Parts: sequence; structure tokens; C-alpha cells
Amino acid sequence: MAACAVDTPGSVSSETTRKTRPSQTSYAPSSSPSTTQLATTTSPPTTSSQPTTTTTTTVVTPSSTVPVTTTTFLPPTVAITPRGVPVRVAEVTDQGWNVYDPCGDPAVITKGFPIREIQVVLDPGHGGKDPGARGPTGLKESELNLKVSLAVSQLLQDRNISTLLTRTGDYYIELDERIALADAVGAAILVSIHHNAPVAAKSDKPGTEVFAQTGDPESARLAGLLHGEVFEALVAVEGIQWTSRWDAGALRVVNSSGGDAYSLVRKPETTNALLEIAYLASPSEGVFLATDEYIQLIAPPIASAVEKYLASDETGTPLHERARIHNPTGGRRTCPLVDLE
Repeated sequence: MAACAVDTPGSVSSETTRKTRPSQTSYAPSSSPSTTQLATTTSPPTTSSQPTTTTTTTVVTPSSTVPVTTTTFLPPTVAITPRGVPVRVAEVTDQGWNVYDPCGDPAVITKGFPIREIQVVLDPGHGGKDPGARGPTGLKESELNLKVSLAVSQLLQDRNISTLLTRTGDYYIELDERIALADAVGAAILVSIHHNAPVAAKSDKPGTEVFAQTGDPESARLAGLLHGEVFEALVAVEGIQWTSRWDAGALRVVNSSGGDAYSLVRKPETTNALLEIAYLASPSEGVFLATDEYIQLIAPPIASAVEKYLASDETGTPLHERARIHNPTGGRRTCPLVDLE
């Protein structure tokens, strides 16, 4: 059973369907030298309380009126709050930014940093009151997921691939809100990063698992690339007693009704995959996963898989034809408030 087994019912807000659109700019050539144009440009700082706008004043002479350049920047669909929390944006007004907090509830912040043109959303699984699995050293899965996600994000940005994390600290965020963030920002892919539990059977090979969305060949391709790159990096490590399920690999996990078992795989409109890198709960693996050496080892293959997906048609590990059957339990839990500013 995967460490991410808790599944939250409910539908994603309609806000998830909005995509980031580029700014709209219109240009008109000057038709008369007798018209004088006085242009005033307002450029607030990156955490401005209003969207950036450009206004132009035209002084008209008796001879003619000349059309002028007008630039309008549409409000962002996602922003970073003053405390570094990614949130969806409903509206920007003179009074503040109307947003949705990590619980998916309406909130207002005074200012935010707009996020646009994101290619990859990385979702560090669990967080806050939901620590996920625990390793033999006491390491929480939520902490390890975030460390790996931050390292992968840095590598991707070094390769000029823009990224967004669904959470940036140790706080709880609803499953539906993670999904909504990825869909709202219009990313190409969503990768949810996890470490597995409970302990599986002993194996001479890593038990890396990547779950793909049923019926989406691009999700299957992403899952295959992630599995291939991560597995090859781990299998080269010596002195580790691995654990693995017999059907580990790139696969689908469905419930008894045939639908994808996990919300994070089933609900996103964004092409996605859920990666269970290795078993944190395993005694031997868990000690290794708690080291800095592990972070340095595992971040590059994840980044490479993402880059290959975006830049090529490579497929990686073939998806298992037979899906795993799993019926998650649980429902909506109390969601603690997160300070946004």
C-alpha cells in the first residue's frame, strides 16, 4: 500500500479550468507628425497589490488624433503570498488580492507575487499534520518529499524550465487544492513526489513505482520516463537491502469500479504522474534516504525525466498492462489555517 493512500472525495473548484494567458498588446502606427504623445508607465514592484498596467495620454492638435500603444496585463491565476505560500487567485482589486488558501477556502491578502508561464508543477506529498510515512531515523516523509522537490526544482530552473511547488513549507494542503493549483497555472505536467510505506518484500532491486492516469497516453509516457530514470539511479547503489512489490514499475492503480484510485492521479486536467521513489519505512532503505547523498543522487534523474518528457517523444519503462487494484479509505479531514502574510 502506498504512503499516499488517503484519498479525498469532492470535485475540484471551477477555478481549476482557468489558464494563464499572455498579455494583450495592440500597436498603431503614427499617421501625423503634428500629434504629441505623452506616455506615463506605472511599474509596481513584484509584490504589487495590483496588476501592472500601462496608461498613455494623447495630446491632440487640431490636425489629427494618433492612436497610441496600450498594454494590458491580465490578472494572474496563481500567486505567491508574502509568506511564500502558493495560492490560486480569484480577483485582484484596489482592496487586495482575493485568493484561495491551502484549504481551498476564500481569503484576502494585501499583495502577492504573480506566477505566470509555468511548465512543471512539483507536488511534495503530505505536509503539516499529515507527515506521511516515517523512516527508521525518525525522518518524516513530508520533509523528505519537500527536500527532493526543492532540489529537482533548482535543477530544472538551471535548465531554463520554469517550476512551481504546490507547497513550500511544512504545512497541510488539501489534495484538491494541489490539483487546482496545477490546473490553474496551465502547466504542462504535474509530478507528485512521495516515498513509500509500509515495508514490502525484500528484493535485490528498488521498488520504485510511478502511477499514471487511466486513458492518458501522455501520463503513461511521463510515468515511464520517471520510472526508468529513477530506477536506474537507485539500482546502481550498493549495500542497500531493497524492498519491492512484485508489480512495481510504471502502472495504473484503480479501485474496484475501475477508476484511478488516487485523487492526485484521477482528477487533474494536467498531464500527471505520482512517483513513489523508494520505501522510507524499510530499515535499510530508510537510513540511506535520510542522507544528503540520497538527495544529490535522486534529484538529477527526476529532472532528466521531466526534461526528456518536455523535449522528446521518448517513452521509458512500458506501462504494465494489468492495473493494481486498491480501494483507499478516508475522507475530508480538518484543514488547519495557514498564515499567508
